Amino acid sequence: MPPNRDGLIDERDVVRLEELGARLRKEFGNPLKAEVIREATDYPTQPVYLAQARGEKADIQCVELCEDIACGQWVESFQIEVQSETGAYYPLYQGTTIGYQKICRLEDPFAGQNPLTRTMAPRTQAVRIRITAARGEVKMKTISLYAHGG
Repeated sequence: MPPNRDGLIDERDVVRLEELGARLRKEFGNPLKAEVIREATDYPTQPVYLAQARGEKADIQCVELCEDIACGQWVESFQIEVQSETGAYYPLYQGTTIGYQKICRLEDPFAGQNPLTRTMAPRTQAVRIRITAARGEVKMKTISLYAHGG
């Protein structure tokens, strides 16, 4: 936000920034309690992480990924898979770099196409993050899960 002629931030911008801050605190202020494990693989540039919500049943809507950039930014592409009712995983999000922070909203790719068919499995409790390409050994700092609406 640029300052006005008096060197101050315009009051209308201040109000909008406060609204944005409140929305961000509501959406991302309270991550779900989750267990995150790095699955054993032979490829340090293609690790797989399993993140599962613990405690009360909550539908995972967002995944926040943070690389430990003190060790470098290495991820070039990744995929997030969600667990279906049968226990099988299917891809629901693909992305490129992660860096300091990447927030990934998990959305049903078929939502709204046919209201008579079933959408993605309700109450997604677990996700798998699969790094598909990296320039070096990947070091994740945090993986956080969020339910809809905080």
